Amino acid sequence: MQMPDFCRAHDVAVIAATEALREAINSGEGFFGGYEVKPPKTQADIEAGRTLLADLAAAQQPEPGPNVVKRRIAGPAGDIPILLVEAEDPVAGLLHIHGGGWYAGAPELSLATLLSLSAEANVSIASVDYRLAPEHPYPAAQDDCEAAALWWLEECAQQGLSRCFIAGESAGAHLSAATRLRLRARDKNFAGAILTYGLFDFSNGLPSRTVVDGQNLIQDSAMCRFYADTYLPAGVDRHSPDVSPLNASLRNFGPSLLTVGELDPFYDDSLLMHMRLIAEGNRSYLAIFKEAPHALEMLDPMLGKHSVAMAAEFIEACL
Repeated sequence: MQMPDFCRAHDVAVIAATEALREAINSGEGFFGGYEVKPPKTQADIEAGRTLLADLAAAQQPEPGPNVVKRRIAGPAGDIPILLVEAEDPVAGLLHIHGGGWYAGAPELSLATLLSLSAEANVSIASVDYRLAPEHPYPAAQDDCEAAALWWLEECAQQGLSRCFIAGESAGAHLSAATRLRLRARDKNFAGAILTYGLFDFSNGLPSRTVVDGQNLIQDSAMCRFYADTYLPAGVDRHSPDVSPLNASLRNFGPSLLTVGELDPFYDDSLLMHMRLIAEGNRSYLAIFKEAPHALEMLDPMLGKHSVAMAAEFIEACL
């Protein structure tokens, strides 16, 4: 797999920081124009967080064109909304799972990225609007994603697409990895997984969890504890392979592209996932963005374009 324009050593690409990224971080405003990101304490706080992300999506995302279609499919607890981005003559399908800390977010938050990836890689994309915690804690989101994956694989097969990928960012990367493992148990395969700054170990004991504490960079150890406490009900084993993919057997997981920023609390998750995947016989590629925090494309859209370009190249290499 080639990665032109990037410094590559074997299976790792290191992407230099941009001046725009440094200026955004050094401005002191962080994300959302200086809004202090902290763990919600009440349901009202949770709703406020959801509204913030929805407003962000409305402000930054493009108007959907005729190739963007909404559908509903049968799920384990009612219909699951699906956002489709249809390519004109696709070479593959891709299941996308959005981020948002397991408690917020929607497919529309990633619409610009999905449109770019669909055009650049020539893939049709289905993005899952899964149930959110705390109203619907584990395993609701994973059950919805599993159901959507089974449906989308069948849809792709009916369209004559023999290859289907899975991709997600942040919470969506975790759900993508968990869904990949669930489908492996059903002898269903994805051609590859694109896992962007994901959490893969809910025990929250990894050193990188505290790397940006106190810097208001959208993610820190307190937020990570909130995610775990909100998504996982009391009594759920946080070391379970279904909960923490790093603790699962990763044999036959398949090719993967992992992307993470150097200042991301989930940095160690991606490094360890990459090493585990290779150790268990998979192809894995790791892209590290220097000096970049979680959700790096929100501070510098150029980094998001780099990520899409690598994802498209990864898809092409797996076909």
